Amino acid sequence: MAKKQSKTKRNSQADEKGKGSKVINPHDAFFKTTFSYPDVVRSYIENFMDKALVKNIDLDSLELDSTSYVTPELDEYFADLVWRANYKSTSIKISFLFEHKSYVVPYPHVQLIRYIVEHIENQIKAKEKLTVVIPIVIYHGDDEWKVRKFSDYFEGIDEHLAAYVPNFNYQLTSLGKYSDKELIDMGIGKLLNVFLAMIHIRDMAYIRENFATLLISFETYLLNPENENFLRTIFVYLFKNTEIRGEELDTIITSVHKNVKKFSMSTYDMAVQKGIEKGIEKGIEKGADKNAKQVAQKLLLEFPTWGDDKIADLANTTIEVVQSIRKELFGSN
Repeated sequence: MAKKQSKTKRNSQADEKGKGSKVINPHDAFFKTTFSYPDVVRSYIENFMDKALVKNIDLDSLELDSTSYVTPELDEYFADLVWRANYKSTSIKISFLFEHKSYVVPYPHVQLIRYIVEHIENQIKAKEKLTVVIPIVIYHGDDEWKVRKFSDYFEGIDEHLAAYVPNFNYQLTSLGKYSDKELIDMGIGKLLNVFLAMIHIRDMAYIRENFATLLISFETYLLNPENENFLRTIFVYLFKNTEIRGEELDTIITSVHKNVKKFSMSTYDMAVQKGIEKGIEKGIEKGADKNAKQVAQKLLLEFPTWGDDKIADLANTTIEVVQSIRKELFGSN
């Protein structure tokens, strides 16, 4: 949702205490996997970011960053994924922060300033030029989240006292404010499927009645085999976090394109076959694990010089799995 050095060490220590296990929030995993696709991120920037910023961002320069600035204290609030880009004559970092508990964060500036300071401290330690981080909070809760200035949280202060409050901007995308039609009409490609899944994941009635909407444009995506991992990520997310089971899936998927139906059923069957003895839940878990391995393999092929910890974090799997895949692909180090 593979960290900068200081956080990697902290994660390693935590893993050792937990005997190497790492509990991954399924919504965090979905967010980190889907927002690692350049076309998804590009669609977001073009359609949801401040237009005054977008016009100066070189979208062709987008590159996934190897660092994260979420400390253990911030894990309670956010999962993050960071992208670098050129902005006029300088570079910036666009940080996508997923609010994974689905409630309005109290005093968001307090959490965000920790995040930004962590970034600045790392650049100072590395003797790098300071880079602006643009925090983007993606929220999929039901309660209204209003963006306010930090100084607005203080009562009884005037403009003179406000000058001593560290004001800075963050961008909020509150998914609950968008209707399906509004998102569809925006023409945002695969980002549409990501957002629809996030918005409706807790609403089984909607999923049963509008399964075809969640899979909109999938028949087009299937024309390009490179999209299969993305599509599988959507399916696994739906299977793992809803009550959909084999017979019901066969019923509610009748309205989708025949190729999409075939792909979805094969994905479901793949998951079931791997966990049939322990029930469908175990099958779906293993299906998700297979998807993580496929994402790790794709990242290793595209970015072979990246560290195993970074690949593991982006693919939501373990370093040991990445090391095993690297050995299969490239042989022993």
